[in-house]
Amino acid sequence: MPRDTQRQRVYDWQSACIYPQVPDEEQNMTLDECRHLIGRICHRYGYKPNHEPNVFDGRGCRSALSHGGGVDLPRWSRKGWIVCHEMAHEIVSYYRQDWTWAAHGPQFARIFIDILVRFDGWTRGDLLASARTAGVKVATYNQCLPVPLRKKPSLARQENAQIGRASCRERV
Repeated sequence: MPRDTQRQRVYDWQSACIYPQVPDEEQNMTLDECRHLIGRICHRYGYKPNHEPNVFDGRGCRSALSHGGGVDLPRWSRKGWIVCHEMAHEIVSYYRQDWTWAAHGPQFARIFIDILVRFDGWTRGDLLASARTAGVKVATYNQCLPVPLRKKPSLARQENAQIGRASCRERV
């Protein structure tokens, strides 16, 4: 497995750009809502039926955790963007079982951004710009093969993104 050289940069980028954009009053999702979101993400990324990761309540965990086939989500971590982060890890391990991609490497960053745009209402251009400003390397779509990414979301998703999160460029 390659060294995870940009792990701290990814966490710093999330702290500077993503976390401040989440309203304080946003309620944590229930475990069933997390499972539903994870099911939608798995469907979008071509998981075989009955191969979705198990979702656990995270008792005894201090942080959200993906462990290749399972996701632990303590109550405090049941926010859309955190579920998206853990699912990016799951997708990397699902498609690259040879561990040739770093856990928070450029491919992870591309997949994470793609999931945030499609499922949590973020704007792709703002996320890409802020990630690059923060020094997070983001892979191209071709560097993420065989993960089935599409370059352009549907019109409905674009409209969804426009009413979603505010710009995060000024945060970094």
